[in-house]
Amino acid sequence: KYRPTRLSQLRREKAVEYMMSWAKKWQNGIPEKRALLLYGPPGTGKTSSALALAREMGWDYMEFNASDIRSKEAIEQTALKGSLYSSLGEEGVGKKLIVMDEVDSLYERNVEGADAGGRAAILKLLELTLNPVILIANDLYSLRSTPTGKAISEKCEQIEFRRYMKSQIIS
Repeated sequence: KYRPTRLSQLRREKAVEYMMSWAKKWQNGIPEKRALLLYGPPGTGKTSSALALAREMGWDYMEFNASDIRSKEAIEQTALKGSLYSSLGEEGVGKKLIVMDEVDSLYERNVEGADAGGRAAILKLLELTLNPVILIANDLYSLRSTPTGKAISEKCEQIEFRRYMKSQIIS
C-alpha cells in the first residue's frame, strides 16, 4: 500500500542518481556491468527502488526471490531464459528488468539437503543477459564470502542502502 512508485519518493538522492545513470547506459547497448547490486538492511527500499526504476524506464520486469528459486536448474529455467529475450512494447523492442532478491542466501554446494549451484547460475546470468539485472542482498559480506559470490559482486555496480534517519521517514 505504501510502496513508493517513483524513485524520487525514496529520499535516496545518490542511490537514485547511480541507478538512473546505470539504466541510461542500457539505452546505448549492453554496458560493461550488466547488473546492479543493491545491498543493505531489510526495509531500506532496495526492492521498491528496483521496481520504481523499471516503471520509470518503461521496462517490463521479472521479480524472483532467491528463497523461492535457489537451485541452478530453477534459476536457469526462469531468470536466465527471461534475460535472453526482450519484450515487445508499443515502440518496438523494450527491455525487461530481471530483479533477484535475497541473492546472499544462495548456496554454492549442497549443504544438509539445501539446493546447490544458485550462485553459479547467477554468475552465468550476468555473463549472458541481454537485459538489465538488479541483484538484492541484505548482507554484502555474506555474498562475498565465497569465490563465486565475490565474482558476482565484481560483475555488478554496487549501491549501498542504509537505514533511514528519522528526518527522512518524516518527510
